[in-house]
Amino acid sequence: MIDRRGFIKVGVGGAGMLALGEMLPLASLGQELKPGGEGVSRTTGKSRVAIPSTCFQCAAGCGILGYVDTSSGRLVKIEGNPLHPNNRGKLCARGQAGTNLVSNPDRLLFPLKRAGKRGEMRWEQISWEQAIQEISTKLQDLKKKGQADRFILQGNFKAKENATLNFVRRFLHAYGASSDTLETSLGGASRETASLLTYGEDVVIPDIGRSKYILNFGGNPYEAYLFHLPLIQRLNEARLNGARLVTFDVRISNTSGRSDEWYPITPGSDSLVAMAMARTIIEEGLHDREFLEKWTNFPLVHLRRHLEPYTPEAAEKVSGVPAAVIRRLAREFATTRPAVTLTGRGVSMRQQGTQNERCIALLNAVVGNIDVPGGSCFPRRAEIPDLSPMPSKTGRTSPFRHNNLFPDIARGKIKVGVYVAYTANPVYASPDSGTITEILKNERLIPYSIAVDTFMSETAILCDLVLPDATYLERWDLESGPSFELVPYVSLRQPLVAPPPKVKPFTEVCLELARQIPGVEPFFPYRSFEDYLEKVVQRIDGLARAGGFETLKQKGVWFDEKAKPRFRQYREKGFKTASRRFEVYSEAMHRQGFAGLPSYEPEKNGRTNGRLMLATFKGNVRGGSRTAPCKWLAEIQHDNPLWLHPQTAAALNVREGDRVHLKTANGTVTQKVRISQGVHPQVVACSEGFGHWGHGRIARGKRFKSSDPDTRLVWWEGHGSGVYLNAIVPKKEDPVSQEYAWMETEVEVAKV
Repeated sequence: MIDRRGFIKVGVGGAGMLALGEMLPLASLGQELKPGGEGVSRTTGKSRVAIPSTCFQCAAGCGILGYVDTSSGRLVKIEGNPLHPNNRGKLCARGQAGTNLVSNPDRLLFPLKRAGKRGEMRWEQISWEQAIQEISTKLQDLKKKGQADRFILQGNFKAKENATLNFVRRFLHAYGASSDTLETSLGGASRETASLLTYGEDVVIPDIGRSKYILNFGGNPYEAYLFHLPLIQRLNEARLNGARLVTFDVRISNTSGRSDEWYPITPGSDSLVAMAMARTIIEEGLHDREFLEKWTNFPLVHLRRHLEPYTPEAAEKVSGVPAAVIRRLAREFATTRPAVTLTGRGVSMRQQGTQNERCIALLNAVVGNIDVPGGSCFPRRAEIPDLSPMPSKTGRTSPFRHNNLFPDIARGKIKVGVYVAYTANPVYASPDSGTITEILKNERLIPYSIAVDTFMSETAILCDLVLPDATYLERWDLESGPSFELVPYVSLRQPLVAPPPKVKPFTEVCLELARQIPGVEPFFPYRSFEDYLEKVVQRIDGLARAGGFETLKQKGVWFDEKAKPRFRQYREKGFKTASRRFEVYSEAMHRQGFAGLPSYEPEKNGRTNGRLMLATFKGNVRGGSRTAPCKWLAEIQHDNPLWLHPQTAAALNVREGDRVHLKTANGTVTQKVRISQGVHPQVVACSEGFGHWGHGRIARGKRFKSSDPDTRLVWWEGHGSGVYLNAIVPKKEDPVSQEYAWMETEVEVAKV
């Protein structure tokens, strides 16, 4: 264990350096953000118009202001929208770098049709008329054969309450396709499944700003987390107000380093520690008896019996966290009100990810911190309604969802006629990516494939038709994410600039296709997607009364400013579970052949014969494929060395900067070593999101001449673009949620 004082003593973070402000008069270079978006160009003296919209660089969906130069019509800057209740005017580096996507010379600018074999990168430029006609013909042929369910769309939509998602699903259902596939298996499926099974909600929101004690299991909110900026703002506020932060993680992330206590826990043992804490709390009479007896579906006497084996001493043997520490933290968590837990990829991206999440959810229930100020709260979102007439919906509604698209295609369980990747990049983003590459190349398994994207992604390279999509800064949308003020809001995404002449948003493509396919057109009586949004807004009650679409266009966001959070909502209508209670025991899990009670189940990996565990993590400015073409972000992070503990490095005879082979059953990559005390000796750690061979030259770390002078200033060209890990990550998954078990990759490390 390293406490905060000890961490600072070792000098991590460069405490001896002068602050940048002491060396450079930065204040004279910036201009303060003002509500309403006032701005003037320093070079032209012309005013800049600030247009409110919604970011799409990650799942947080922060409110933004795009500053457009009135003389050139060029988007010159993006800042946070002070009116948005989640990010409250703040914006991270990723959000500010969105301008790079619009101006990147390598973005797709017209439809492309494959001219050679799949993957040969031989293309023929075609018109939109040709592209729409070809897709329409393919879809009509499928429908005539009675094979409409072989139209498969894999999409990345971010928000659950999202008008684009509604519109695309409307098209799929009107056509007769049975379902779409979201990318939840890549991250978030275990957390979502556990939440649905336990709370009846797809996510719970940590009301962290009001909390006084935070137990963080495997999360890294200071760098990359599900809720990103809205959560970290409130975590900072809680810390300034005296909240204590305790982190369990195999790596000393920025979050670990800023915590009051950090425990480099044995990989995969977080849930065991949580169960030992729950046992301690009940054993010492610190539990919330009323909540457990009235609002859970499992008798307290039986829960005591279930927790008996989970002693702190048993947890210490596996986790490495001392039993005395587990008892002390359990008491502090139970007696410091309010308290809350965070969970991250260290917990969920495992073969027992769903059970791990349920164990930690139980810890919140034991102290009754459910939907209370500062606790784990139900999500407050506004519903983004669809419109009549509604096509019939098919597909599953069970919390057990099926994300194994490509393996099932290979096994013949899913038949494909037309496959569409809508801003999805499974070839790059999935484990065992070589297998997915071979499936996409196989014209027998996938006769026809379409990629809809802003750049030539690694998946688009293997498709038959590539359609240039508008960036999020050039299109319309409407969404509502979980509110961190716990009052629902509606956020507008509107064009800050027009897309290039031969670029179309996918929603407009769906509209054009609907007009050509018999039986689909009656469900699309709209002039445009913007017209559809205006009609949707009219159905959102409070928003319609507050000025509707015009209010959204002016402010970018709407919420009831008079509304205040209402807590313990389960007392009115119960939980949204089958029992209407917090489900300690899950009958649904039991019926599927899994343990019905939250349980720690040891990982099957033995880490023998010199094998270590690979822990992947996200950097603070890189967010997968979406941000790869952003030049500002690539300059900040363009390499991903392999973290080794000094003991591990000594055993391998490896020094700082040496190169090592990282080997799994799927293959080998070569990486540069970074030696650090901040990683568990049984673990090697590496950042993901690097090593692109698609997404343009900035993503690949290449210098080139273009209309943008910055492309000739890629000083890191010799460093490449980092190492791509997913090709050697074997496909393991949580059998409940089918999320990929990224954190359970056994590796052998050998010096080059």
